[in-house]
Amino acid sequence: MSKFMYITCLGFIIGLFAFYKPVFAQDSIKISNFTLENAQGQALSLDSLAGKKLTVVIFTSSHCSYAVQYKDRLISIYEKYRGKEVNFIAINSNDPSMSARDSASRMQAISGFPFPYLKDADQRVAKMFHATKTPEVVVLAPREKNYNIAYRGMIDDNPLDVTLVKEPYLSNAIDSLLINKKPLSSQTTLTGCNIKWIE
Repeated sequence: MSKFMYITCLGFIIGLFAFYKPVFAQDSIKISNFTLENAQGQALSLDSLAGKKLTVVIFTSSHCSYAVQYKDRLISIYEKYRGKEVNFIAINSNDPSMSARDSASRMQAISGFPFPYLKDADQRVAKMFHATKTPEVVVLAPREKNYNIAYRGMIDDNPLDVTLVKEPYLSNAIDSLLINKKPLSSQTTLTGCNIKWIE
């Protein structure tokens, strides 16, 4: 094999690995059952949502401007799939000392979500998901005793103006998965606020 062909083939292989890196990275994350409480102290486990095809997990915040702007859009998406094989849960993992709006006693009243909004007080769940931003969505599909990450990333491509959205990533992923197809985009680059970690 000539030196030129060798370098070309090597570059192609490296390129393939670079392209698939996000998929490999998310496939290596193991999501297992967890239990969190809502603002009223009622516990909810991931396994208790079994029976539906997908579970949408939304890492969000009650003070981050990016997350707050998505509230109505998330409610609309929830209503779109209500009655279908999709669960929705929101999780607030922020350190409440950074903003009282993220405390368990206030977050539900501020959000107005019609689906469970849970407090990840010790941030264990955010770390298990390798979550970094708010908002960040993860679509889970059951796989044996654990859960497979079928999509993670942005809700859509325009956090500032819903009228300018061209790519509704989350809805597109759900639509594909409900008919047993792989989403066109299984991972998208996040925009939002960093999760406020407990020091």
